[in-house]
Amino acid sequence: MNKVLLGLFLSCFTFFSLSAQKELETTIRDVTVYLQTAQITRTGKMNLPAGRGTIVLTGLSPLLDQSSVRLGATGDFTILTVNPRNNYLTAPTDSPEYAGLVAERERLSDLLAREQIKLDVLSEEEKVLLANKSIGGTQTGVDVDALLKVSQYMRQRLGEIRLERFDISTNMRTDQEKLKQVDQQLNEIRKTQQKSVSEVVVQYQADRAVNAEFQLMYLINGASWSATYDLRVEDLEQAVDLSYGAIVTQSTGEDWKNIKLTLSTGNPRQQQNAPRVTTWYLNPNQPYARAQQPAGYAYDDLMQTSNVVVTREEVEADFAGADVSVNLTNTEFKVRLAQDILSNGQQYRVLVDDYELPADYQYYAAPKYDCHVYLTARVTDWRKYSLLPGPVNLFFDGAYVGKSQLSTGIATDTLVFSLGRDEGLTIEREREDKYRSRRFLGTKTEQKIGWTIKVQKSRKNDVPLIIEDQIPVSTTDEIEVELDQAKGATHDPTTGKLRWELDLKFGEQKEIGFRYLVKHPKNMNIFLE
Repeated sequence: MNKVLLGLFLSCFTFFSLSAQKELETTIRDVTVYLQTAQITRTGKMNLPAGRGTIVLTGLSPLLDQSSVRLGATGDFTILTVNPRNNYLTAPTDSPEYAGLVAERERLSDLLAREQIKLDVLSEEEKVLLANKSIGGTQTGVDVDALLKVSQYMRQRLGEIRLERFDISTNMRTDQEKLKQVDQQLNEIRKTQQKSVSEVVVQYQADRAVNAEFQLMYLINGASWSATYDLRVEDLEQAVDLSYGAIVTQSTGEDWKNIKLTLSTGNPRQQQNAPRVTTWYLNPNQPYARAQQPAGYAYDDLMQTSNVVVTREEVEADFAGADVSVNLTNTEFKVRLAQDILSNGQQYRVLVDDYELPADYQYYAAPKYDCHVYLTARVTDWRKYSLLPGPVNLFFDGAYVGKSQLSTGIATDTLVFSLGRDEGLTIEREREDKYRSRRFLGTKTEQKIGWTIKVQKSRKNDVPLIIEDQIPVSTTDEIEVELDQAKGATHDPTTGKLRWELDLKFGEQKEIGFRYLVKHPKNMNIFLE
């Protein structure tokens, strides 16, 4: 009996405590998406009664990082405490997508039930017809005219019934397939549906009733963005047009509607404290070198922050104890127009900016590997645009020509993009038979190889042509490689690369080539091209 009374008392106390709290629904206004997370800014207004009270900012995503919560407020009152928590008693509000799927499932289920009733009625009618198909009696004969009429009616009606059943069954199969797809989508959503919501409980004290406005900021998992680009070339006399875009995805459980979107290249979860060099003490028989802190050493000059950081916003509101968090500056892109990005894991492409980048155009060919000539764009002065690694869609003269990859980590001052083959230039690589030999010199074998490269241009432009080939590079003193001839080419001995730069006019033909020889021991097998 005492346990029952105690339970009733606790239930009443809990109900009274919850009812004493005032819930405040906030609206997402600003979102800053980092490369692997996002910062949400919510705002809400409420009339606060005089005295001490509690406000619950509810309906927040369970993916909220509680250690990142910051609260700002305006109004003539004092914030006493700010405590984030998880609420497992309140289920998250179903998303519009989920609610729409549930409604669609109910509609399809009702439609299938109606169609099944029609099938059942037609089946019963068919049974009645078949059960009463005999005419006449045992005493009287069969009336031929009546028999013909009955047969004609039976044939017509049975045909109508079975055709109608066929049409209904066909429609039901289509609806059943749709219902199956809806169920699959609902199951996918249920797998990711959160079992709780996050809340922020704020205790305040006000000398009199006041209109208050709150601003809540926090980091949230389940959101990211990556760079993507469209590179367009319309004319070889003009700069390239680079469209800088972002692919934004989020599955945070919160739909972002009509929000101000900022994209940041930073990562607020990285360690932001700079390393520090301390005394290196070397001891006898020390198993490994290590830095050791002297006695009494402490990081007193580093600011320690609490789990909940409360910042002061604008004016009026006073805070009972606060640490100020200062964020480092990162490259940010503030999208000019408001965005709608739903929590469905889909990719949303957002245009960041358009740039005109200076470019040099060149034809390029490596006929040893590919007997085609490619038009390339060499983009310079790209580093000042804070470009990130990402895929590049290439367009030339309005046509999509392929995809490339921008790798800023290994790029030099010039980015080179291939704009595809140009069939207006032809190139051939043929072995020079007159300079092909193999002979023995004492303990050595000498091989001579020669290649001729022929190129013809049928384009009316002044774009230069770069041709690259190669000779082998020795990795041992026993093998000697010597370039005998490569007229007009530059040779890199380290890589063995040969490079020609040609300026061909419309209709002009050019023949270039190179020769090299290799000496190696007789008993060593060397395979040359």
